[in-house]
Amino acid sequence: MDFETLGAISGMQNDLASLRRVAQAEIDRLARVARERNAEIADLQAQVAQLQAALAVETAHRVGLLAQGRTLRAELSKVSPNHVLFTKTGKVYSNGQAHIALNVVFENAFDDQAKKLGIKEPKKARADAK
Repeated sequence: MDFETLGAISGMQNDLASLRRVAQAEIDRLARVARERNAEIADLQAQVAQLQAALAVETAHRVGLLAQGRTLRAELSKVSPNHVLFTKTGKVYSNGQAHIALNVVFENAFDDQAKKLGIKEPKKARADAK
């Protein structure tokens, strides 16, 4: 081997070492990015878990309120079957159930709260009688 070949080999070794340093720096940068993203994912997963727990509580609360409301409605219908809240509005739900004044109380409260929460068309988010 001559000195020219040895010089070329040495230059290639230097180039290779330089490429390895650049590659390692990029690997290190990407590893940092991956750790940051993994931390963000962990934070988001914790938020999702909290929201799921809150939704479970709200769902249970809704079921309790529905049971309470149905019981009160049934008891009121026993003692005052012609109460103004049972007045039919002339509308009917898609399941065939008559729309009554009591439903209007719910719809008004629902729509008001939905609008406060940023829901632009509350009627599309609930059952609507026609």
